[in-house]
Amino acid sequence: MAPQKPLPHDLLTDILLRLPAKDLVEFRRVSKAWLSLICSQKFNNAYLKYSSARRLVFRSYNQLYTCPLWLKPGQHEAVPFGFVREHGRIRLVGSCNGLVCLVASSLKESIVLWNPATRKHRVIDVSPKNYEFFTSFGFGYDPSSDYYKVMRVCMEEKPTLATYSLRNKSWTTSDWYHGRVHHHSGVLVNGALHFKVQGRYKRDKCGVVALSLATDQCSRFALPVSFDERDLDWARLGVLGGCLCLYIGRYSTNVWVMKEYGVNESWTEVASFSDDDDAESDHIRFFPAEPMCVWENGDVLIDNDSNMISYSPYDYGKSFGLTEVKDVQAIDYSESFLSPHLDLPQT
Repeated sequence: MAPQKPLPHDLLTDILLRLPAKDLVEFRRVSKAWLSLICSQKFNNAYLKYSSARRLVFRSYNQLYTCPLWLKPGQHEAVPFGFVREHGRIRLVGSCNGLVCLVASSLKESIVLWNPATRKHRVIDVSPKNYEFFTSFGFGYDPSSDYYKVMRVCMEEKPTLATYSLRNKSWTTSDWYHGRVHHHSGVLVNGALHFKVQGRYKRDKCGVVALSLATDQCSRFALPVSFDERDLDWARLGVLGGCLCLYIGRYSTNVWVMKEYGVNESWTEVASFSDDDDAESDHIRFFPAEPMCVWENGDVLIDNDSNMISYSPYDYGKSFGLTEVKDVQAIDYSESFLSPHLDLPQT
């Protein structure tokens, strides 16, 4: 039998772009040619654009799990990641182009870039462990410079902003004058990382500081006019439909979206629900609770300190929970084959 001719490169690429990431991880072993194709920067960029599949990664105690974005009971699986077990408590910072950024704390804080699809990771040592609970991190990508950056706002006696460029492998530090940053991580929208802040003085209002990844310049946005500043500890920033959003979970859950970026008057409440709305739910008491993510269909992932609950305010209050996971934190990510060693040449 005559040997079969290899598929044309363009046809092979088109086929591979349609496959799940877990299959492509295995297909890298088929041949050196397939390995080179799947690991190339060009293929990875196309895969990020072509694939709409997103997944959830969440931490329960010090174990990491991944599952489909539309969380269902029993679909989550533990991810082997020995680094976590060896380096103490972790917190998830954010994701960008398939890379998940997390902070591990043992004798020192370490920033870890991790690709859940390829299971590859890279460690960036930061400093001795002094400010774990007074430090906020953010992670993002600036397409204008093709740089990935990690930003660290430290609320020490003299607050500082430190920026790490993965291209230059170096830190730059400056003073921080924009108010007290809460411990939640920065949220990436419109090329900037967004942090919720309290004013430096009691008379100052709470707000949102946007830190540009391209220029390192800051701008400040107001929170919705009706926002009660006593709810600041229960509020979290997020992304919904590509827009900056704010969700609050104290006595009820309210979801606000900034429809026009940078325009304070464009804050619009798009969802609101409470325990009284929970007629069809098996989870009787939601509040106080901390919303963790808002999906594109408006469902809200909630941590009420005993369950991780996905709640649908638009579908008669239907919800379900994962009762076996505690002490949770969750973020979503896109699957890709981007190497966490971004300073190395990508083929």
